[in-house]
Amino acid sequence: MTGPAASGRAAVGPLVREHASSLLAVATGAAMVRIVLSGGHTAYVRPSTGWLLLAGGAVLVVAGLSGLVGAASAPACGPDDGHGAEHRHGPPRAALLLLLPLALLVLVSPPSLGAFYAQHARGSASVTARPADRAPLVTTGAPLALSLGQVERRAATGTTLDGVLVHLTGFSAGVEDGRVLLTRFSVRCCAADAIPAQVALALPPGTEVPEGQWLDVTASWDGPAEGTALLTAQSVAQVSEPDDPYEL
Repeated sequence: MTGPAASGRAAVGPLVREHASSLLAVATGAAMVRIVLSGGHTAYVRPSTGWLLLAGGAVLVVAGLSGLVGAASAPACGPDDGHGAEHRHGPPRAALLLLLPLALLVLVSPPSLGAFYAQHARGSASVTARPADRAPLVTTGAPLALSLGQVERRAATGTTLDGVLVHLTGFSAGVEDGRVLLTRFSVRCCAADAIPAQVALALPPGTEVPEGQWLDVTASWDGPAEGTALLTAQSVAQVSEPDDPYEL
């Protein structure tokens, strides 16, 4: 096949090979911008850091486009340019393989960390007490909203939960000794440093909760115990995953 169409296709291959670095920068930046705008970044990092990813993605897109524009305006090499027959432009074709995981990142958004990871990461986690976790809780009798990490640490270090109704939000990571493992991950920066906080929760009779289901729970502490904190649920509501699935 000859003509303008064939000539255009013939020019695409060298263009892509010669400018793979700039194309890769544009694709990476676009993927970062897309995942932030879609909200998918919360599967990797805390929502408050989304603006950093958005800014970084925009910089990559601009830098990549600048490289493409600069390369397009540069004079083409002629037959007598002194480079010889073996002259080649840009990085090897293998660099283009990096576009595949980027395409998957754009097309497939992974869920936040869930029950499977919690079951396998729990053995390596340890409860570290903080001075604030030993301070008495001030309550008016209404359920006190606490993080799972706070409940776990308080249950392991004292009796400050005694007689206090707590309000918790987490997901079911399976059943242990007849109690649901109510779980939520604590992260400092991103999912790579996530540590599961867990309490063993006795549900009201007849209540069934599928693994991975998020729950809003009002519960009371059963008292000191070795290992996972033990609580008894007074009320349980199945809810959707929060906008921020992680806690500090």
